[in-house]
Amino acid sequence: MKRILYISGFLILIISGISCSDDFLQENNINLYELQDTLFLTNSQSAVEISVQLPATINSAFTIFMQPKWLSFNSMHGIVSGGNAPLSFNIVKENVPDWYPSQYMTHYATIMLDIENTGLVSFIVAYSDLGFPRLQCSVSAINFESSGAQTFMLSNTSEGILNWKITNAPDWLILSSASGTLSSGSSDTISASLNMDNIEHGQELTGAILIESNSTSGDLSITVSVAAMATVPPEVSLINGVVTDAEYNHASGVMAICTRSPNSMIVFNTVANESVTIPLAMTPNCVSISEDGKKAVIGYSVSSISYFDVETLSITEEFAVDCVPFDIVLSDNNWCYITPTEDQWVYFRNLNLTTGELILGKNRSTVYERTIIRKIPGKPYLVGSRLGLSPTGILIFDVTKGKASDTISYYHESVENFWISMDGAKMYSGSGTVYSVPAYDTEYHTSSPPVFGQLDTEYNCVSAFDECPAITSVFVTSSLFHFQPGYSSLIEQFSTSNLNKIKAFTVSPVSLSENGITTEYGTSARFIFVNNEGTRLYAIKNLKQNYNKDHWTMETMKIQ
Repeated sequence: MKRILYISGFLILIISGISCSDDFLQENNINLYELQDTLFLTNSQSAVEISVQLPATINSAFTIFMQPKWLSFNSMHGIVSGGNAPLSFNIVKENVPDWYPSQYMTHYATIMLDIENTGLVSFIVAYSDLGFPRLQCSVSAINFESSGAQTFMLSNTSEGILNWKITNAPDWLILSSASGTLSSGSSDTISASLNMDNIEHGQELTGAILIESNSTSGDLSITVSVAAMATVPPEVSLINGVVTDAEYNHASGVMAICTRSPNSMIVFNTVANESVTIPLAMTPNCVSISEDGKKAVIGYSVSSISYFDVETLSITEEFAVDCVPFDIVLSDNNWCYITPTEDQWVYFRNLNLTTGELILGKNRSTVYERTIIRKIPGKPYLVGSRLGLSPTGILIFDVTKGKASDTISYYHESVENFWISMDGAKMYSGSGTVYSVPAYDTEYHTSSPPVFGQLDTEYNCVSAFDECPAITSVFVTSSLFHFQPGYSSLIEQFSTSNLNKIKAFTVSPVSLSENGITTEYGTSARFIFVNNEGTRLYAIKNLKQNYNKDHWTMETMKIQ
């Protein structure tokens, strides 16, 4: 292999403590120059060709004056031309000292050139026996479909020490790390992001990075491609406050976002692209929009509920209740349904919005604190899951008569959080399992409902979800734990017919300036909404959970 050893400078030494004696140098009136760089060699090399670049323009003959016994030069003589001294040699590995056979070692020695009319020039050579590592990359190509960062993993899959570095990266690509060292079995995760300063908006790009290493498999080239849509700056808007809940009505295109600090509800009309912030007197816990998109109910962190007119953007009624609402559902029968935040085994609450009457269910052995409830679209039934119990169970309530029936259908299965498909036929669970929504039959079932399939998500726990029938797709983001969302920057799109993954979107990071220092933070979607046409994806997102701080934004992405 050919290498060039560029020397940054040299030093005229006072002759002392070197391999040639003082007497020899003085008697022969010889100058000694020491170069400040080191030539590094490894056991993956055999025949080596290098050029030693001297800082002075010298044209003269030279002789190899000193060498380690584990280097065999093809010729002991050469010509320095323009300050460049070419060397060609073989590494005689059997001559390398083997003091500790079980350990990887580096041996240092000196190469000294005798240059006519100049003197002796020396530099250090280091030979490292790093074993026989093998580089493996988790991807064969890096594809940017959106502006978010992409990650890949470099691993050492064999015995030895792997030294790697990435070269030839395009100027529009930013890498979190460009070099590293891996012991056997270890890995490095690299983040690749786009440098928008060097990219024209809407520009499609292709390039490659070269991963050089001492791997037995050689260097590795990874192609990088950037779709035109990925170079369009993300549409990100700040949300003032900490989001406590959000809901989207697909028919009207209206989104309700509840916040604390300040207490408010942001009503965003995605069709008109207009938003209005409604100040609230109390901190909102939960919100539900009616199926026709005209009304909403807000549950607070105190025992109170507001009835909200979406068309006039005003609160029309306030209701005092006997619990702090954990979840709330507004039905199209002028009733709303409430589950309490605390008190363990609790009664289901039914609120008649016409009369203001609050009716408690009679069966206290069905609902537990922190029960999630969702309405089956177009049908007079609710489905619930008790987050505080294991298994969470699947509860089905009949609300045909307004007040929920005290007799429920029950399935002894853990689903954690869940979402009902728009046609009311499927239930997508927090574990990624997709069930057929069972009929209300008032029976206790020890088994699960029929299983339709399983979503193969990035992490095990689905934390946000939406569906778009127009493009037969569901969109999810996932996390490591049900109780701790915010791990992933990915939003994954799956087919509703076969649950195959279609593509992935990456939410963009945000840059925050604190105490005069600007820091980039990764973000994660906490709520996902898709418009009726399947053309735009709305991600209500916060900083990733490991930062332990809040900065809420909404990012809008084009799907097609």
